[in-house]
Amino acid sequence: MTNGAVHQGFVLRVSEFAYAELDTILDKAAQEENPLILILDGLNDPHNFGSILRTADATNVTGVIIPKHRAVGVTPVVSKTSTGAVEHVPIARVTNLSQTLDKLKEQGFWVFGTDMNGTPSHKWNTSGKLALIIGNEGKGISPNIKNKLMK
Repeated sequence: MTNGAVHQGFVLRVSEFAYAELDTILDKAAQEENPLILILDGLNDPHNFGSILRTADATNVTGVIIPKHRAVGVTPVVSKTSTGAVEHVPIARVTNLSQTLDKLKEQGFWVFGTDMNGTPSHKWNTSGKLALIIGNEGKGISPNIKNKLMK
C-alpha cells in the first residue's frame, strides 16, 4: 500500500490534490491590505516546494502559483514536507506563467523576483500588492519570465 515508503505504522488514503483556481487567489488578494503571491518558476525538488509552502503558511502568503509543465506539482513528498501547509495555502496551477504575470500586473501587483545579483530582501519595498517569483533551483528564473519583472 505504501510502495516501500516510510509510514511509521500509519497510512491514510486521500484523494488527488485539488488545485485552486487563479481567480480564487486573486479574489482573496482583493480582500487583503497587502497581499503577497508567490510564483514558483520551474521548481523541481518536491522537498523545496514543501519547505516553501511551510514558510508561505507561516507568513500568511495569499497564494502560490506554479506552472503546469516543467515543474513539480503537489505530490505526496510535497505534502509530507509541507507538514500540513499544503492544506492551508491556496495553490493554483497555470498553463502560461507569462500571461498570468500580465494579469497580475493588470490588477496592480508589483512583480519582482529573486536573483543571486539582486537587491537584498531587507531593501525591498514590501507594501502593497506583491507577486514574488522564485526560480528553478539550478537555473533561477527563466529568461522569458525575467523579462516580465518590474525590477
